[in-house]
Amino acid sequence: MIQLSSISRLLIEQQFAALGIETTNARLHISTPRPTFQIENIRPEMTIDREGPSFELDWQTVRNESGLRSPNNLSRTLRDKAYGQTMQYVAQAVQDGNQLGDVEHPGNRVAQIAKQSTRRRTQTEINIGLMPKHSPKVKWNPGHVNVNWSRHQLIVEWDTEFMPEFVVDPPYSVEIFLRDRPYIKISIAEGEAPYDPGRVVDTSL
Repeated sequence: MIQLSSISRLLIEQQFAALGIETTNARLHISTPRPTFQIENIRPEMTIDREGPSFELDWQTVRNESGLRSPNNLSRTLRDKAYGQTMQYVAQAVQDGNQLGDVEHPGNRVAQIAKQSTRRRTQTEINIGLMPKHSPKVKWNPGHVNVNWSRHQLIVEWDTEFMPEFVVDPPYSVEIFLRDRPYIKISIAEGEAPYDPGRVVDTSL
């Protein structure tokens, strides 16, 4: 009968590390908002600038001819009249002096000058005409009518943006993680081995 003897065995269990890779693809979302707008239409407008005709009457000439002169005009008239009469008297005196000094003139020169002077004073100038001679001066303003038009305007205002919007959800990602952890496990197992006297038992552990 063979007797079995107990023998211890060394057990080694080993596990290598394992990496896990998880890839998430990116998704692109495109949204295009619908544009909205408002239209403001400004119609042309007409404005009229109108000034009626008018006139002005200048009665100064009529008043002067009627004897209703202004102080300035009366003084100028009297001045011109006095100047004219003075020049006339001077011219007559020169003429009378020349006649008196003319020794070759026959007759009584003094009597002739007195006769001529008396005749001039007796001559009366009669002037018959309308009063006043001139009509008042009229200054006309024809007036005007100006028609102005404003420009027609069409204003378009956009309320929102109409460019497309790009959104990446979820983003592209690569996740690397440790799937299996490395380890070494060493244990001793008890067992029985056959016993044969006279033979060497060679058992690999």
